[in-house]
Amino acid sequence: MIWQKYQARHGHLTRQQQRRIFQIMIIFIGLILVILGLSFNFLRNTTRPSSRQYPVLGVSISDTDGYQDFHLLQQHGVQFVYLKATQGADYFSDRFLDNYWRIQGAQLAVGCYHYFSFSSSAVAQYNNFVGNVGARIGNLPIVLQINNYTDQRPSWTQINRRAKKLQYLLMRHYHRTVILQVDPRDRALLQNQSGGWLNCGPRPVHNLQLDFWQYDTRGKIPSLASTNRYHLSVFNGSQADFNNFIGQSGTH
Repeated sequence: MIWQKYQARHGHLTRQQQRRIFQIMIIFIGLILVILGLSFNFLRNTTRPSSRQYPVLGVSISDTDGYQDFHLLQQHGVQFVYLKATQGADYFSDRFLDNYWRIQGAQLAVGCYHYFSFSSSAVAQYNNFVGNVGARIGNLPIVLQINNYTDQRPSWTQINRRAKKLQYLLMRHYHRTVILQVDPRDRALLQNQSGGWLNCGPRPVHNLQLDFWQYDTRGKIPSLASTNRYHLSVFNGSQADFNNFIGQSGTH
């Protein structure tokens, strides 16, 4: 159909000239479609909030993320990394020590997080963290990550009591700020906290005092040509605020 319409409009040209022009048009249209497709794919996979409003980008790394080139992450705009250290009462990350030592010298702020368990006591989880992590806590606040990994949860009151006790024990031991990272379902845990970390997708909740906002669990780092997907977060403040935050993370 397209070829017939083209012939009707350009019948004064030789058949060879018509075919040559038609081929050029098809190639041109194809290039436009490729460019549009690449642009759409880039925008779809790059969900980073405004770098003007949230200039400080970071990632959370666990065992499932595999080997990471931390210098490369830093070169592509990542400024802080949180490493999974422990989980519950007896799990210690296989990659924590390797990641922790390799990240030194990469000019990245680093912290570690404990994956909170609903089935273990605060004391048992505290002993697991202190016994395995020791003094390797980086220069950022310690994080207790509280995820909805099961529907068989204790009551909210029990979760709150156990999480706050673990938070207190770690703060007392390390003399380091300990913040809670929660899903929107548990955002009430952040009430009366001086800061916190909320996993809430595309938009943060503005009525909470937040330090960090996790906006994507399978996000692409802008400008990094890689198929890797990350848990991406931004610091809730300016670059100067973040620099001060690092300096003050040892106080509570």
